Amino acid sequence: MNTIKNLKCEYCTEPVGVDIPKPYFSWEVSGGGNPVYQEEYRIIVENEGILYWDTEFIKSGDSYNIEYSGPGLDNLNKYIWRVFIKTNKGEILESESTFFITGLIDNTKLTAKWIEHPAMHDNPVFYGDFYVKDNLASAYIVICGLGNYELTINDKRGHDTYNVPGWTDYAKRDLSGLLYPYDDKSEKRVLYNVYDIHDYIRKGINRYEVMLGNGFFNQVERIIEGDMSYGTPRLLLEIHMEYDDGTEMIICSNEETYCTDGPLEFNNIYFGEKRNDNIGLDYTGSITAMECIWEPGNLECQFDYFDRITEIIKPENPKGWLYDAGRNLAGRVRVKAKAPRGAGFGIAYFDAVDSDGNPDYRSTGGEWQIQENQYVFGSNDEIDYAETFGWRGFRYFSIEKDDDVEIYDISVEVISSDVRAEKTMETDNEIIKWIYDAYMNSQTSNMHCGVPSDCPHRERLGYTGDGQVTAEAALSALDSVNFYRKWNRDIVFSQNAETGFVPHTVPFSGGGGGPAWGSACAVVPRQIYNMTFDRRTVHDSYETLRKWIEYLEKKNPDLIIEHEEEGSWCLGDWCLPVEGYAVEEVDLKKIFAELDPALVNTSYFYYCVMTCVEFGKIISRDTIYYERLAARIKNKFNEKYLSKTSYLYSTGRHYANVYPLYFDMVPEEFKTPVTNALAGKIKKSGYAMDTGIFAASMIFKVLADAERGDIISKMLQRKEFPSFGFMKDSGSKNLWETWDGRASLNHPMFGGLVSFFFKYLAGIRYIDKARRILIEPLFLETINNFSVKQNTLLGDISVKWERQNPVGTDKEKIILTISLPGNTRGAFKFGDSIVVLENGLNEVLVIGDTVEIKKAEK
Repeated sequence: MNTIKNLKCEYCTEPVGVDIPKPYFSWEVSGGGNPVYQEEYRIIVENEGILYWDTEFIKSGDSYNIEYSGPGLDNLNKYIWRVFIKTNKGEILESESTFFITGLIDNTKLTAKWIEHPAMHDNPVFYGDFYVKDNLASAYIVICGLGNYELTINDKRGHDTYNVPGWTDYAKRDLSGLLYPYDDKSEKRVLYNVYDIHDYIRKGINRYEVMLGNGFFNQVERIIEGDMSYGTPRLLLEIHMEYDDGTEMIICSNEETYCTDGPLEFNNIYFGEKRNDNIGLDYTGSITAMECIWEPGNLECQFDYFDRITEIIKPENPKGWLYDAGRNLAGRVRVKAKAPRGAGFGIAYFDAVDSDGNPDYRSTGGEWQIQENQYVFGSNDEIDYAETFGWRGFRYFSIEKDDDVEIYDISVEVISSDVRAEKTMETDNEIIKWIYDAYMNSQTSNMHCGVPSDCPHRERLGYTGDGQVTAEAALSALDSVNFYRKWNRDIVFSQNAETGFVPHTVPFSGGGGGPAWGSACAVVPRQIYNMTFDRRTVHDSYETLRKWIEYLEKKNPDLIIEHEEEGSWCLGDWCLPVEGYAVEEVDLKKIFAELDPALVNTSYFYYCVMTCVEFGKIISRDTIYYERLAARIKNKFNEKYLSKTSYLYSTGRHYANVYPLYFDMVPEEFKTPVTNALAGKIKKSGYAMDTGIFAASMIFKVLADAERGDIISKMLQRKEFPSFGFMKDSGSKNLWETWDGRASLNHPMFGGLVSFFFKYLAGIRYIDKARRILIEPLFLETINNFSVKQNTLLGDISVKWERQNPVGTDKEKIILTISLPGNTRGAFKFGDSIVVLENGLNEVLVIGDTVEIKKAEK
C-alpha cells in the first residue's frame, strides 16, 4: 500500500522549540516494496484548528527541503501539519497529522531575567509556586540553566533530556594564562530549551524547581589547558500558560525568584559529584535570587540532538567490589540502597583493570583525575541514586560502602545523544563486523551536548580534527544531521572574525592541532550538504571557509602550509604508529620526522579551496580566484613533494601518497605509478595500518578507486600491530586513541573508515538532488555476505549481497537484494555493466562478469 510517512520539520520528528522563521519540511513516500513516484504535493498547516497555510497542489517530485512560506509564525505555538501527494498511479495520498511547536521566533518579547544565587553557589536550586485556577489550553516553559539544569514540576522530572542545554561558547570570558595562545574574537551563542509542560500542571498550587550544575560552563577543576570558566551557574526561565478562555499567565525568572543551596557538595563534568542529602534544599523562602549582569551570546533554541538514556545494562560482578559493564561506554551507575542517616558509598569509574584485576586509571586521565560519585544518606529511607549532571566514561566501576549500607540493585545507564543508534550493518567478516561495532560504541560514547568529543573521560573536547574525520561515518550510520548542523554552526561561530583562524576545539577549550583540524569548516558542511542538499548550510559556511583559506594563504604565501598560530602546534596527521604519543608528553620532533606535516596540511588546504569552488557554484558566487588558487597549490605541492623517479611523495613513509591521491592532487599522467608506489609500500610493510587518523579513513577509498580490493582485504585481515585486528584481538569492544592502546581506550577517530563500508562495500556511492541513487558495491574476496541500511531524507536504502559460489570459480555468483525508497530512481553498476533499479525491492544477480536483474519476490 502506498503511504506517506516520517514527516519531519527541520529534520526532526515533532520538534519542540523551532525558532527558525521559515522551517523546512520533508517526508518519505513508500510504495510498500513497489515503485511509486510523487508528481505533486500539497502541505496544509493549521493552528488551533484554523487553516494557516495551504500550498495547494504543486507539481513537483520534491519531498525534502520544502520551505515554509505562510504567515509569520508566533512564539510558543503548536502547528499541526500534514501532506497530500498525487502519485504516478493517479491516486491522492494523505499523511497522518503531525506537529511542530515554535520556540522564540521573536526573542525580544522575552521578559525573564538571568539570575544567580546571591552567594554565587555552584549548585543552586531556584523554585516558585503558582496557582492555576482553571483548565489550561497550553503550558510551555522556556529554560536555559547554565552549565546544566534539571527541572521538576510538582516533584516530577519535567524532561527526559540530560546535560541540557547543548554546549556552546556561551560568552566572553577571561582566557589569560592558557597553555596555547588564543586570540578570542569569535561570536558567542547560548542555547535554551522549550518543553510542553501542560500534563505536569494541575488545578490549584503548583511548584517548579530548577537545580543547576557546573557543566562546561563553570569547569574549574581540570585546568591543564587553562581556566575556561564563564562564571557560576545562572538561570533564565519563562513559563507561558494560556487558559481555555484565552487568558494568559506568564512566570519569569527575576530578583523575586526564590533560591536555596542544592545538595551537591561538589559537581564537575570531569571528576563527578558528591551528593549529601543532609545539606541544602531549605525551602523556607528566605533567600531570593540576584540578577546576573553579563552579556550572553545569541539566544537560540535546541530542539533536537538531546542527550538521553539510550540503554540500560545489568553489569557483571566478577569480584565483590568490582563491576563490569561489558564494554567502554558513557553513562552513569544507578544504585538503589538503604542505610541510616550519615552513612554513604562511593563509585569510582575506569576503563581497564591491571593484571591483578585492580583499577587501572591510566587511560581515563591517571590517578589525579579519577571519576567518582559519592553519596551520603540524609535519612533512613531507601534511596534511588544516580549522578545528577554529566556522564562518566568507563567500562568498569568499583563501589566502596560503609558497613551499614545495604545495596539491593545496581544498573548502568548509557547516556548519549539520541541519534538512533540501532545496528545497521551485518557481515560474516569478523574484523569488519568488529570495526563497525567498535566504532558505533565509541562514536555514540562521544556524542554529548551537541559536540563530538575525542574521549568521554580524560579530555571530552570537541576536537575539530577528530570530529571532521568521523563526520561522514556518523552521518552514514546514525540519524545525526541535526547534531552536526549544530556543531557546524559552532564551528562558524568559533572563527576569529579578524584573522580567519578556526580553533582546534569547538566550543573552544584549548587543545593542540593543526590545519587539518580547522579544515573542519570545509569537511563538516560539505558532508552535511551531501546528505541534505540544504543550501542554508552552504550559505552559513561559505564566508567562514573563505576567511579560513585567506588565513592559511597569508600565513603561508608560498602555498605550502607550514605555519598556523604562533606558539601553537601545527600538526599534520596524528597518532601514527610510532613512538612519541605518550599521554604525559608528546614528542613533536620525533613525530614530524616521520611524516612532514606540511604535506598533510597542504593537501587539506587544497581540499578547502576546492570545496570553496563547489560551494561558490551552489550559491552563485564567482569562483575564478579559487579555481586558479587551487591550480597554483597543486603545482607547488607536486613540485615540492612528488618524485618523478620513485613516484613517492616526500619520503613515502606512512603512506604519504594517500593524501594527494585522495584529494585528487596527482597529475593525471602520474596517477597509476603513484598508486602502484603506494601499493608497493603497503606490501612491503606487511599490509600494516601505517597511518594516522586522517589517512586511516582515506586509504581504503583510494585503493578501492584503484581497484585494489586485494590489498584492502589483506590490510583488514592483518592481526599484527599496527592494525584493527590487533585492537580486536586485545578483547576491546571499542576503538583506541593509539594503535598500541597506550592511551584512551574509547576514541572514535580511527573509525572514519566506516563510511567506506556504506559507500563502497554496500556501494551506496551517491544520491543526487534529482533523487537518483547509484549502487556500485565492492565485492571483497574475504566477505561472503554483507548488508547495510542507511537512513536518508528520502527513506531507508538497504543493500544486501551474498556469494553463492566460491571466489575464483568460473561462474562465481553473487545475489543482491536492493531496496530503494519510494520516489527515487536508481542504477546498479558493476564493471562496465549498468542496469536500472526501480524504487522498492530489486534483485540483482552478478554471475562472473555479467549482471542480471529481476523484481524481487515480496
